[in-house]
Amino acid sequence: MLLHSFNTSQLVRAGLAGLALIGTGLLGACGDSDDDDWPEGVPTSALMAGDEEADAEAHPTPDPNATPTPDPGPPDVTVKVELNEWSVKSSAKTVKPGVVRFVADNIGDETHELVILKDSEELVEIEGLAAKHVEGLTIELEKGKYVLACLIVEVKPDGTIVNHYGKGMKTNFEVK
Repeated sequence: MLLHSFNTSQLVRAGLAGLALIGTGLLGACGDSDDDDWPEGVPTSALMAGDEEADAEAHPTPDPNATPTPDPGPPDVTVKVELNEWSVKSSAKTVKPGVVRFVADNIGDETHELVILKDSEELVEIEGLAAKHVEGLTIELEKGKYVLACLIVEVKPDGTIVNHYGKGMKTNFEVK
């Protein structure tokens, strides 16, 4: 008998794993098929905001053997970026290639983030910037077109989905 080769805890774990897979499939099938609310090319992490599993995937445990990101050095220019409901305003729209220091100032009443995108890919971000807080990041940028954005997607207590990017929290930024 095949059943005798498993102990009870193995069967329970297998059953729970199966239920988890079924639940995941059902959740994936739920939702509105209208993708007009989602910006084209936005990373999937923005679409899964608020999902604990997605948060865990978006913030994996650091690899102790990974090569650290090199310090880009002192900034050639500093760009102030104001985040507010529902706008992103930068003190400069164009800079020369080199090391850029972005200072994100959340002047709004909601938590926002500053994400720097190039070709629809996240390069770097300041996430979870509380209202009335300021934080900076420094990055070396090559010539090209970028987008400064807030990719937070939140679900309000009444079930309303608020997509910060979709509400206008983005601005073009160019390095030339």
